[in-house]
Amino acid sequence: MSIGIVVESATLAVVVGLGICAIYAIFEMRKAWRDQREQFVRAISTIDDFHKLHPELMSLIKRIESDEHALQSIAIQIEGAVAALKDTAISSIKFAGDRQIATIETFRDHLDSQEQELEKILQLLSKNSGGIPHAQPTTTPQANPEPKADKGEYLRLRKEIVTGDPNVRFAVLKDWITLNWLAILRRAAGAWNTAADLIANVPSYLEPEAEVHDGCVLIVGTRGHAERLAVPIHKTDASPELHLWFETADKPDRGRHVPAVLIRSNDHFQLVSKGSAHEVVSGRTHI
Repeated sequence: MSIGIVVESATLAVVVGLGICAIYAIFEMRKAWRDQREQFVRAISTIDDFHKLHPELMSLIKRIESDEHALQSIAIQIEGAVAALKDTAISSIKFAGDRQIATIETFRDHLDSQEQELEKILQLLSKNSGGIPHAQPTTTPQANPEPKADKGEYLRLRKEIVTGDPNVRFAVLKDWITLNWLAILRRAAGAWNTAADLIANVPSYLEPEAEVHDGCVLIVGTRGHAERLAVPIHKTDASPELHLWFETADKPDRGRHVPAVLIRSNDHFQLVSKGSAHEVVSGRTHI
């Protein structure tokens, strides 16, 4: 009798244990199902969000494509502007080159006229100096025109003679100013800032040096020579000392204006030879 009770009790315990295991398994399965359900819900929510963002993404892609086309259009416009600017620059450079060529031609004509004046001066100097070769006599173009190569060589020789000796340069400079003093006065009557502006037309191979003394007399010399030439550019009555440098003739020679010759001594100028000048009043010359 007791054995049957024991067996029943053992059987009941096994059944209860199995029931407990079954209940535990059910709870674990429900927990796993809940986790799967939550993940599924999140996945569905993510898909919904993606569907909501899809129009915005498509709009963004379209804007990017539109911006790309706009950038391409801008790049094409920039290329066109650069090409137009290049053409304009080439045209401007060509125009400036043509103007420069015209200016050079004008300057060459001016140099030719100065060379003719220098030739006359050297002809005068060659009569008084044995070291200067005599210029060839001028002939008419119909008789025997001088070859260009010989003339160029002769001009080069003359420049070498003038530039090599300060005394010769000073003599040529004095004759040049005597012949071209009106050009200096015209410059003085116009707008100028420095003494170099007043002697801008003096040939460079004469190596001129200039300063303005007391605001009314242009002092001109050449490198390596102590003496200086003085030319009045304004009225000199305000300075008795300067007035002594020039002698105004009652009937001045219309074609000549002899500059005074000075020499610097202790920051002062001493008179070597007096100049004969036309009367200068208020920046104008009476002839």
